[in-house]
Amino acid sequence: MPEEDEWVLDDGVPTTIAPQSHRAHAILAGFKINWMSMCDAETGSKYWQEEEWGDLMAEREIHIPASILRCRAVAREFQFSSVESMDDLRIEQRIFFQENCMEEWRFHFGFVIPNSTNTWQQTIEAPGSQGRELICAIGSRLPRRRDGCPTSAGPGVPGLPLFR
Repeated sequence: MPEEDEWVLDDGVPTTIAPQSHRAHAILAGFKINWMSMCDAETGSKYWQEEEWGDLMAEREIHIPASILRCRAVAREFQFSSVESMDDLRIEQRIFFQENCMEEWRFHFGFVIPNSTNTWQQTIEAPGSQGRELICAIGSRLPRRRDGCPTSAGPGVPGLPLFR
């Protein structure tokens, strides 16, 4: 069975489309994110947490403090509940900055037991020992210094938009 395309580009901006199959509707209706947080994976210092998720099909813009870019590894942890079983739960995360997709990551959880509550943590590591490469990668569309890293996030950018 071919996978449904969950993402479409509308005028260059990503949007989600509702699932078309009865099974997908049942999964979505019984799926809830209870909370999500992001912290420094080495120290455990929490940078962000959200407990109100509401409609999972609604677009959301989340701003993470720019200081998280100094971390060598970031841990994202969330708790979810599911009424339905799922054979291969996964997250496909796309990071956008100024309407441009900068990165795409895929995380696999696997089988979800029906009527269960689960906690899932993913660790995102910077490709260098100081995390400096992560800062350069995230800021690739920002004004640059001689060493290639961004000078600043610019006006009106309170943090890093990780989900859209």
